[in-house]
Amino acid sequence: MNNKTFPLGGIVIIDKVEKNRLPSRIFKGIEGNMKNFIPLVKVHVNNKLTHSVSTHQILETYLKEAMKKLGVKGNVGERTLYRVLERIGEFFPIVLERYQQFIKESRLANEKQIIDFSSTYFEGEKADFASYGYSRDKRPDKMQVNFGIATGINGIPTAITIQRGNVQDKKHMKQMLKVISKVLPENSLLIFDAGANTKKNKYDRKASGKEN
Repeated sequence: MNNKTFPLGGIVIIDKVEKNRLPSRIFKGIEGNMKNFIPLVKVHVNNKLTHSVSTHQILETYLKEAMKKLGVKGNVGERTLYRVLERIGEFFPIVLERYQQFIKESRLANEKQIIDFSSTYFEGEKADFASYGYSRDKRPDKMQVNFGIATGINGIPTAITIQRGNVQDKKHMKQMLKVISKVLPENSLLIFDAGANTKKNKYDRKASGKEN
C-alpha cells in the first residue's frame, strides 16, 4: 500500500479565511460559466503559500486529494488554471475594490504602511501590458511589468498596483496614492524609498492627509 502525503499548512490558513467568506465575497460573480472557479482560486493561493511553483507545474506538484480539500470537483486541466488567472486579471479592479472594502470594514488597514515597487519579466511576447524597461531581475532583454505593494506594519497588505514595465517609480507612486487613499485613515504614515519621491508626490500625500 502506497501512502500519499501533502502539506496542510496552506489549506488550514485558507480554511480560516473561508470562515469569513472572504474568497466568495471577493470573487463571486466574476467566474462567468467557469466551474470550480473559487476552489481553483484557492488552489493558486495554496500554491503561493507552499511550493510556489509555476502554474504549468501545479498539477504535477499537488495531489488530487489536496485539490479536493480545497473544494475542486472532478478533473482539472492546465488550461483551466490559466483561465482562472486570466479571469482575475480581467476583473482586477473589482477584486481590489472588494478586498479594500473588506479591509476597511474590518479595520485592518494599519496607519503605518510600507510601500515598495518591483517588477517581473516574461519569457514570451504575448503579454499586451508588458514592455521593456529597467529590470530588477537583471533581464533587460525581456519584457516586464512593474507592480507596487502597500503593506501595513501589521503584515496585512492594503493595495497593489500594476503598471507597464517602462513606468518609473516616481510616476508609479501617483497611481499608488490614488489606490491606497481609498482605504487608509487620515494622517497615515507612508514609508518608501527615494525612488518614488517627488515634490508633486509629497504635495499629493499631504493634501490627502498621508505623510511620508
